[in-house]
Amino acid sequence: MGISLQSVDSTLLMNTKRIILIVASAVILITAGLWIGSGVREVRERVQLARHGVPKYEPDSKWSDEHNAYVSWLMNDLGRSNSLNAWTDEDNIQRLMDVIQPPSLEEVEQFERSDLHREQERMMKFWLATGVVSEALRRGKPIPDILKGVLISNLDHPHWRIRQGAVQDVCYARLVADPDIRTKIESMFSDENDQVATNAYLQLEHYDRIEALRAEGKWRGP
Repeated sequence: MGISLQSVDSTLLMNTKRIILIVASAVILITAGLWIGSGVREVRERVQLARHGVPKYEPDSKWSDEHNAYVSWLMNDLGRSNSLNAWTDEDNIQRLMDVIQPPSLEEVEQFERSDLHREQERMMKFWLATGVVSEALRRGKPIPDILKGVLISNLDHPHWRIRQGAVQDVCYARLVADPDIRTKIESMFSDENDQVATNAYLQLEHYDRIEALRAEGKWRGP
């Protein structure tokens, strides 16, 4: 009794599928074994990021020791802290005020021209500090008025990059719930810089969408 070509093809196909599944399973198990440690760490890190909204900072040799130490404190110790007291501690507030004050027009222009990491550290710490403060405000932490005032005052900075970043910080921090601040953002729709004007419109629109979802009980974020 002969075997049909069709049955041979069918048998070969089934065997091939079995081999593929076996190999694929082995690869998955091996990969899982190799990645299990880093995978668990990554999951934990994502949980921490969702909880705090601030990524963990890893020191980088391209920055100075002073910069690495400050940013590690800012993001890891303060930004990711569960303690509300961390935001009322006078020493912490002073350390923030040392870098969160807006840079001068000359400092921003120097930052734009420079390719040297050491010359960019002043601006880097400023951007990170304003971001950490706006994240804390968004999450309802007891941020002193003096820090809120800095974020708001940056809306009037002479350099467009600072104004653009301030719009995002103020909207993200939900400070636009204040009618006066909202009016200020709306007035920036006609900012002399197109990027600032566009960002003001988009950030406020994004804020309104989130608040509408929050009112409907559909927003799960902070």
